Amino acid sequence: MPAFFKLLSSSISLICLLVFITSCDKKRSSETVQEQGPRVEQKGPTEGSDQVTVAKKLQTELKQLFQVATYTVILSPKGDVQSSIETLLAGGAKLVYDPNNRSSGTIPFYIAELTPNQINDSKFLGSLKLQAASFDFGTEMAQPLEGNPISEDETIPTATIDYTKYIPTNSVRLDQLGEHSELGENVTVAVIDTGVDASHPALKDRVVYWYDATEQTKTELTKLSVSEDSVEINDGEKTTKILLPKALKGEEEIYTATIDESKLVAQLKRELPKKGDFYDINENGTADKFIVFVKKNESQFEIYVDVNGDNKFLTTEENTSKIDFNQTTKESKNSGLIKFPSRSNIIEYPVLITEEGEKLFVEIAKSSGAHGTHVAGIIAANDPERNLLGAAPKADIMSLKVCTAIGCSDSAILKSLVAAFYNGKVVPDVVNMSLGSKEGSSRGVISLFINDLSAKFGTTFFISASNSGPGFRTLNHLGNAGPVVM
Repeated sequence: MPAFFKLLSSSISLICLLVFITSCDKKRSSETVQEQGPRVEQKGPTEGSDQVTVAKKLQTELKQLFQVATYTVILSPKGDVQSSIETLLAGGAKLVYDPNNRSSGTIPFYIAELTPNQINDSKFLGSLKLQAASFDFGTEMAQPLEGNPISEDETIPTATIDYTKYIPTNSVRLDQLGEHSELGENVTVAVIDTGVDASHPALKDRVVYWYDATEQTKTELTKLSVSEDSVEINDGEKTTKILLPKALKGEEEIYTATIDESKLVAQLKRELPKKGDFYDINENGTADKFIVFVKKNESQFEIYVDVNGDNKFLTTEENTSKIDFNQTTKESKNSGLIKFPSRSNIIEYPVLITEEGEKLFVEIAKSSGAHGTHVAGIIAANDPERNLLGAAPKADIMSLKVCTAIGCSDSAILKSLVAAFYNGKVVPDVVNMSLGSKEGSSRGVISLFINDLSAKFGTTFFISASNSGPGFRTLNHLGNAGPVVM
């Protein structure tokens, strides 16, 4: 029995389940968008092929790529899974996950990473002998919560805010739990959503993992040879001489990247980006460029960020080394968070380093709106000062971002599910997905993956039933044929 349920007596189990089946369903985007991915060569399907339908459906998904280099997809072959995988690998595609662990098991799917050209190559797709694959078929974004939102320019005295109204105690019956301030001890809940604010006071030090499947700020680091106390950085427009942070002076080898907000525009809107668009990470109203320096040590990375965006490392914040947020402990969370001098509601941002083969990447983890933080608060908020308690106030949270302004793709959801269970640090006891869309005329094969993970790890999945309905086939297509609580 999963650890989460060990905490609850049978008399309150149903009430706690209701906490996770929230009505705050973040729906996924299905609006037609112009293709923003790299130019691809179209290869038409072969007439008479059994795989024509699957190929055509996959090819329509290029409209949802939004300038990402690859697309993560579940593939379910008709025949032998391993034979299909061998064909996949021979075609140059990447195998992400094989539930059979490359043995002759009977689990009828695998997860692959395909490029746009591979998706558009119907001959290649046909050779995989597919009977089904995961497709994005969501609906438009969820409507905002009822009530009058606070404008960015409006200031409300803290004393006048009723914080309890943001935890829907009536609809999820939290009030019937009685004293529940100790629930959630040693339990980890993965929130697959818009991302969770890791610096929120009600969740402080309990966001134990952050992953951005949308790769919205992901920027490659390049190696520099250093001979003096300064380096020359070319951002594509001009070369600038920059003095190194004090701790890096004298180092022979470092890595650097420029996180340029004007280049992070692919997922801002559904139409093609326009001149002047930028992704405002620090929400100061201007398009900034943040220089990042990284020193690679044996056990971890030392990270320095020019949070002022002025090509200078002068402040204490800029000269204080940070580490990958996912390498921090509860006692050292601040060492994985950076603070910008100008901000809105987010106090600090996790900084992430990922290694992919010989390549290094840096990311500034920013949630896409407050939906994920709201869901995490319903689950695990713990701020007695403001009478703000979630269902399990002692629980830890894993933040997995799969949504941006343009929606939440199945590709990102698949990547986040793999990361949730195979990150090398923590495995969730509970997974919550308050997003999705009605199943329509087909049932998603993502249920196969959820069934596999639930069986292997004993994890319980809570997935919204969707905001659609009542009506035939209006149930959420995510996990609707799997072992989930809806």
